[in-house]
Amino acid sequence: MGQMMWRILRIYLPALMIVACLGSGAAADQNDQRLPPLFAELKARISLAQAKLLEAQIWSIWGNHGREDVERLMQRGIQAMGSGQLVNAIDLFQEIIRIDPDYAEAWNKLATVRYMLGEFEQSVEDVDRTLDLEPRHFGALAGLGMNFEALGNAKAAINAYRRALEVNPYLFSVRKRLKVLEDGLPEDAT
Repeated sequence: MGQMMWRILRIYLPALMIVACLGSGAAADQNDQRLPPLFAELKARISLAQAKLLEAQIWSIWGNHGREDVERLMQRGIQAMGSGQLVNAIDLFQEIIRIDPDYAEAWNKLATVRYMLGEFEQSVEDVDRTLDLEPRHFGALAGLGMNFEALGNAKAAINAYRRALEVNPYLFSVRKRLKVLEDGLPEDAT
């Protein structure tokens, strides 16, 4: 695997595995009423441990569809991602999207796999769909920045990373990438 692919796995796989292991509850997704207060708290001055707990809660809600068949497909897709079976993961996430085209997390996972395969422009399209459904999706915003970096568009990457940090200021790897990119651009370019 390439260095960027390992980086994305290292950043997102722990959260993906938390979501996969949390089990089903009541139907939830990007429209869940528990999300607004979690996002508000995430913007407050809290400890890193509290921020990580809030992130895990948000990922859990995003990942919990409420339909058992969709959740089984999601778990299988996440497992396929983790084991490098990326084409199989794409098929599984596309099947979820056929079942529920308004499920933001399925679009986000599809975008992640396409990024891992180097299909950056398709990944950007899937991220855009994710953000249409869930504009606060800090994972998708970070992924958008990574896609733009891979496509050589530092200015767009900077904008995406800034948006991610507005939603979740505790994304330290995003903050680090943002600084690297900002330090590399002429002053009038940002």
